[in-house]
Amino acid sequence: MSRIEFTGIMPDYTMIPDKIILKHLKNSSGSEVKVLFCLYMMQQKNIAPSMEEISKVTGLSDLDIISSCDGLSQKGIIKLESMDAAGNMEINMYPGKKSDSASAASDEEKPSGDGTFKNLLSQCEQVAGGPLSPQLVGFLMDLTDTYGFSEDLIIYLFSYSRERNAFTRPYMEKIASDWKNEGLDTLEKVLQYHTANRETYQRYREFLKYAGLNSGNVTQTHREFLDRWEKEYGFSMDMVRYACDVSVSSTGRADLNYMESVLKNLKESGITTPEEARNKKSDRSPKKPGGFTGYVQRDGTDYDKIIMGWDPDED
Repeated sequence: MSRIEFTGIMPDYTMIPDKIILKHLKNSSGSEVKVLFCLYMMQQKNIAPSMEEISKVTGLSDLDIISSCDGLSQKGIIKLESMDAAGNMEINMYPGKKSDSASAASDEEKPSGDGTFKNLLSQCEQVAGGPLSPQLVGFLMDLTDTYGFSEDLIIYLFSYSRERNAFTRPYMEKIASDWKNEGLDTLEKVLQYHTANRETYQRYREFLKYAGLNSGNVTQTHREFLDRWEKEYGFSMDMVRYACDVSVSSTGRADLNYMESVLKNLKESGITTPEEARNKKSDRSPKKPGGFTGYVQRDGTDYDKIIMGWDPDED
């Protein structure tokens, strides 16, 4: 068997843990090894490198560096603690040591080579029609790690934003935050949510048309009122239309604040249908006097006393 003998004086060096060489080297891609060795060197020399400096040493693009860091983090070689919109990363070069059995099981579960993240990145770049900016790559990592979204939901989010010409991190973060707050972490849940929202939106548009308002644009103000009347007060759209009729009859127009007052009073009165509201209104209306009305109004003389034989003048 051939052997290699070493000669020469050791120059400046970078220490690489044996475990990296013996256990992880064979399962890491070339770009991951380049980035890892560069990080070890920078860290041991107390250098906080920029993306440009790492790129100059490794010959890799910013996206390849970010993807490699994510792949190394997935394998447990390093731990990518955080990454902001500008591409600034916090990396733990020596994450907590696991037992050999746990580490081996973890290594089997982690994808080798470029890993799942690169596949996801590639699909999102196809949706985007080109490479993603470092900010969007960082956001993509957040969607998997922080938001816990499934892969198909992340791709849907990118497609959803692209179709609306709003392919920016702030817009997608707002959508992602809304979904997370609603507990929507899978594509199936989001699609069901969108279906229900479309039905609600259509119902609100129909009401605005009925009220003579702009049915083509359900504003945030419209939605706040209508959501409250339906969800908080528990009224049907028939009741909302009834309140609209009352508003038009009283003020000459569909006034949302007036309708709010009407519906709030009806809720406090326990009235839940237009029929109950009309009956209640009818009960409060003044009634016309009944019986015989074809008489001449008295002139103030006390005829009862005269009939009884009393002389009114004597009083």
